[in-house]
Amino acid sequence: DDSTFYATVGMNIYDLWTEKFCEVDGQKETLEDALRARTYGKIYFQIGINEMGRGTVDGFMKAYEESVAKFKELQPDAVIFVQAIMKVTKDKSDKDPIFNNPGIEERNARIAELADNRTVFYLDVNEVVCDENGALRKDITFDNIHLLGSKYDIWVDYLKKRGFECEAVFAEFQNAFVSQLTQFIGHGRAVNRQVVGELLPVEWNREGGGVGFF
Repeated sequence: DDSTFYATVGMNIYDLWTEKFCEVDGQKETLEDALRARTYGKIYFQIGINEMGRGTVDGFMKAYEESVAKFKELQPDAVIFVQAIMKVTKDKSDKDPIFNNPGIEERNARIAELADNRTVFYLDVNEVVCDENGALRKDITFDNIHLLGSKYDIWVDYLKKRGFECEAVFAEFQNAFVSQLTQFIGHGRAVNRQVVGELLPVEWNREGGGVGFF
C-alpha cells in the first residue's frame, strides 16, 4: 500500500498549512513540506467539522479554496477529491446551535461548487452514512458526530467506489483531449490557451473551482 495519511486531532482549515503534523522521515513537518517531499497521483481532502461556529462561511470557504489551489500548485498532476463534511445525528442537529445539519449543508454546497469534474471531484459520504432523515445514523456513531472506529469501512468503501468512478471520468477526459489536440497539431495549426479551451468537450470546458495521498 503506497498511501499516505496526514491527520491530527482538532485540525482545522485555518491551521492546515502552519501546524507541523505530518510525519516525514521521522520528523514532524508542515503539510507543504510534506507535499514537496514526494509526488502523488490522488489527493483525498476532508475537513470542516471543527470550523463550525468559528468565523463565517465565506471566511471558511476562502481558506478552503486557497487550500485546494495550494494542492494544485504543489501536486499539479494529482486528481483532487474534496469531501463533504459528515453530518451529525438528528438529535444533535436539532439541539445544537453550532453543530447542526443546516450549517453543514450550507458549507457542503459551497465545497461542491469547487469541483470541475475534470481534475477536482466532490465526494459526499453522507450518501452512505445518513438515515431517512438525512442525518447521521445513530448506530454508527459514538458521540453523534464522529463514526465508530469499527464503521470506518463504510467510508473507505465509499471512497474506493466513487473514487474509481471519478478516475474513469478523468481518464476519459484525458483521452478525449489528447486525441483532439493530436489531430489539431497534425494539421499544422498553432496551439494557444483559447484553442485548448475550444478543443475540450463541452462538459469539461469550464473553470474549476484529514488528507489522504496516493
